[in-house]
Amino acid sequence: MSAGSIVEFLWIGATGLQLLLAGVLVYRKLWVNFPLFTTYVLFGLADSLVLLASRANASFYFYFYWIGEAGGIILGFLVLYEVFKSIFLQHAALRKLATFIFSTSLVILTAIAVFILLHAGPRLTSNIGRSVMVMEEATRTIEVGLLIVLFASTGAFGLHWRQPVFGVSLGLGIFVAVELIAVTMRSQLSPATHNAFSIIRTLAYTTSLVVWGTYMLLPEQVADESQLPQRGQLEQWNQAILELIHQ
Repeated sequence: MSAGSIVEFLWIGATGLQLLLAGVLVYRKLWVNFPLFTTYVLFGLADSLVLLASRANASFYFYFYWIGEAGGIILGFLVLYEVFKSIFLQHAALRKLATFIFSTSLVILTAIAVFILLHAGPRLTSNIGRSVMVMEEATRTIEVGLLIVLFASTGAFGLHWRQPVFGVSLGLGIFVAVELIAVTMRSQLSPATHNAFSIIRTLAYTTSLVVWGTYMLLPEQVADESQLPQRGQLEQWNQAILELIHQ
């Protein structure tokens, strides 16, 4: 089986998993708690279906592929924001700080992409791809950094490995880490290796879908009361930020 056939096989399999995950989110009404994550999953499903159906039309496929990539990058970034917002639900100052960081980062990333699109090179098609890749590399770097902070501070944040929000974070972490490596190395490798990276990327996304689906199906474990004092550090951070805001 050729590399292209493997990529297509994995792509179709991932689309099937996306459909199952979307069904679970809707059936269990988890979209109420995770509206941005649900939008991310539904967008990815629609994008996959359209791309699969338009493979014969090279021009349409090209533009829709990069539009889908840009949309997926932005929505993935917003999913991470939803995770932090959910964790900081009871801490107004930390929630405001997270909102400021994410909104500012999103504006800067979009501005960088638009600037490259308008000024980098004479060809529109190459500019589109380059803009999205630069935006992706910057976004993935920020996401990986924030996820490292999140997982390194799970105790302070009150995260438990059986919580759905932890599953969303874990699945996203697997995907964005591989994406960051892929997009960073893509320009440094020969075209012959692109299929290999496509396979690795699709496998990473498939793994994330399995993680998300598993966590959405498992019952959530309520945090033990003995774990609650660990949130004192979070309260201290919240109070410190409140004092800084009111200075």
